[in-house]
Amino acid sequence: MTLLAIGSWFQGHAAETMWAVWIVIWLATAGSGKRTVESEPVGSRLLTSAVLIAGGALIVAGGSVLRTPGAAILSDPHIASAIGLPLTALGLAFALWARVRLGRNWSGVVSIKQDHELITSGPYALVRHPIYAGIACALAGTALAFNQWRDAFGFFVVLAGVLRKARLEEQILTSRFGDAYREYAARVPSLLPGVRWTTYRK
Repeated sequence: MTLLAIGSWFQGHAAETMWAVWIVIWLATAGSGKRTVESEPVGSRLLTSAVLIAGGALIVAGGSVLRTPGAAILSDPHIASAIGLPLTALGLAFALWARVRLGRNWSGVVSIKQDHELITSGPYALVRHPIYAGIACALAGTALAFNQWRDAFGFFVVLAGVLRKARLEEQILTSRFGDAYREYAARVPSLLPGVRWTTYRK
């Protein structure tokens, strides 16, 4: 395979390549977290995971695997890619930044760790859930890059799962940190910087 052919392949699969690299980095930097002392019930966890997986599968199957014609989001696919791919890269980078900043407090499920710290700096000074925000941004960009309305539908399914998980996390963090978390939530929006409709609700 020539370099030109390789470059052409990556250009046509840029979103998939970015996600693959991100997943490898995400897994490689997982490390060992603090011991979990409280977590959401298994049934709740499975429900959220099912919604997130279903939405992600819609995007992957519709845009990456099937690649069959469908209703386009934008009439010009080049414009869709020019907007969608940078959004994908930005979202993935933002989520990684948040993961690094969270350190050993991070967990793949909604939980409280032993000696859990309330992180409010870095990306957490912009939004309360930067990992969820970054992943949602990346998925929105990927759906736009694939440029099919079925991919956009998959994104909204994922968003429903993200909002549910964020709400559960708010509840468990409030129970752990009390007024400190309420004060933090009162000044920092949930998922979109500067957008106050995402503010915390008791």
